[in-house]
Amino acid sequence: MTFHVQPGHVEEFSKAAIEDASDSLLKEQGCFAFNVMKDAEKSNTFYLFEAYRDKDAFEQHVKTPHFSKFWNSVKDIVDKNIERKFSVSLFPEESRWHKP
Repeated sequence: MTFHVQPGHVEEFSKAAIEDASDSLLKEQGCFAFNVMKDAEKSNTFYLFEAYRDKDAFEQHVKTPHFSKFWNSVKDIVDKNIERKFSVSLFPEESRWHKP
């Protein structure tokens, strides 16, 4: 997902995104990866790379308390044109993804 954060709210967004990512990895069996990245040239643009076991695992993610906390804390500080892409892992194959 790509988020464009309003000026003056970069730290606030960073903190909320990192907390959501950490909670997702710790509390969701279906969440295999969650990277929070900041564009190297556009300091208010963030990319969240998330990998879930399947679409159902993602749909469960957006129903969690930690996602609700994240969304409620950022919804008013990000542009509404959030870019979301769904994809299929070619490597490693999705069947090889697992949690330790």
